[in-house]
Amino acid sequence: MISTNLIFEILLIGCVLAGPSPVKDDKKDGPVIIQATNNTQVPRILYTVDAVESLRQAFSVYADESSIASAYLEIFTVKHPGNWSVVVGYTTIISKSNIYIETQVNGGATLTSDKDKKATAVLYRIFN
Repeated sequence: MISTNLIFEILLIGCVLAGPSPVKDDKKDGPVIIQATNNTQVPRILYTVDAVESLRQAFSVYADESSIASAYLEIFTVKHPGNWSVVVGYTTIISKSNIYIETQVNGGATLTSDKDKKATAVLYRIFN
């Protein structure tokens, strides 16, 4: 009769030789989001990476705020169809919406003080 230790050793060697079991890659499809807080005191805002990239693209092409807002909205709507609106350059806003993305753009300049921040940065919010 085969001893229990021998069976255990055979099983252990078999497991070692077989190697680790394959692990399924559980990456989910969908937009990548980052959580952040900004100076409007809204506690936690979901930034959709596509939306932020769309805003950077619009900001690099147009100089005035209304053109940037229009381009931002158009680029975002192509990627995420639906009924979207955009608000530009506000300090406080209350909106009832299911989804909103809010960000601030300063044209790539380094902001060194609150005074500079208020003078050059523009807040953008797009919402559904």
